[in-house]
Amino acid sequence: MAEKGIESLILWPLERIADFSDNVYPSEALKNAAAPFGFYRLLQDECEQTLDGDSELCFTRFELHIVTRTLTELGELCDAARAELRRIRGGTISGRFVERVRISLASPDLHEREVGYFRRVYEVEIWWQEDAEP
Repeated sequence: MAEKGIESLILWPLERIADFSDNVYPSEALKNAAAPFGFYRLLQDECEQTLDGDSELCFTRFELHIVTRTLTELGELCDAARAELRRIRGGTISGRFVERVRISLASPDLHEREVGYFRRVYEVEIWWQEDAEP
């Protein structure tokens, strides 16, 4: 993966899922994108503050939307996405050591009647620090 920015924390694990390969977009889905696909929004990115200034521990929060053709497919793809996101704990992505990952449902399942797709929204919180390894 060429992405080195903070977005790599969410892109790297999701693009490991065959149905998501090259189908994860920033901010919103491309017009007329064919399901299944995902899109994310960066909601928060900051380092913890201490009395001495910024600490080494940083926190990034994303909103993740997963869109599929059927409700069954939605459940399966969401399970796969959650599993891949949990697997990054203890690993290093683009020079960032991932200490903790929290995934929570952000809304009930939605049926996009206009296009006939189903959508589920998660909030993904990732605690990380710069990796000391070169």
